Amino acid sequence: MLESLSLSRMCQLFERPEEALRLGLTIDTRRWSDMSAYFHGSPATGIDQVIYQICNWPSSPGMSDLLITVTLLYPGAINGEFFHTKGHFHDNPDGPELVVGYGGEGYLQLATREGTVTEVRVTEGEQVFVPPGYGHRAVNRSDSPIYYLSVSTADVGHDYDSVTRVGWRC
Repeated sequence: MLESLSLSRMCQLFERPEEALRLGLTIDTRRWSDMSAYFHGSPATGIDQVIYQICNWPSSPGMSDLLITVTLLYPGAINGEFFHTKGHFHDNPDGPELVVGYGGEGYLQLATREGTVTEVRVTEGEQVFVPPGYGHRAVNRSDSPIYYLSVSTADVGHDYDSVTRVGWRC
């Protein structure tokens, strides 16, 4: 059974993955090798940097109808393109998402499937509502890591393939 966790404590779990597992949480790590289709250039040979990590609150029948994650997006760039999350559209076209900045300063890009991109600055405590039908991804243009909380319904699903067709630039 999960115990109560503060957002601050969830952010600390990136440094203690064994504790996250003990609490029933998972941490996913996205490296350059996972992200090459989402960047327009290539890094120097042999570099497989961590771009971002996601701490997932478990969602299962009877526990929650919400998908809750905390993301840690590291600073950096590859050939002038700032580190960013893969981004996604929702499989469920009626599925919105709420993003809340927790630490650092970043940007959330919102995109239509036709390729129109709007960018919103996100700092600690700021909330961004991602409307149904919009794709979205976070970008870190700073020298510090950024953290944010995301909440959506558990049935939204993630369509990552459409992101590469939109052609977002960071």
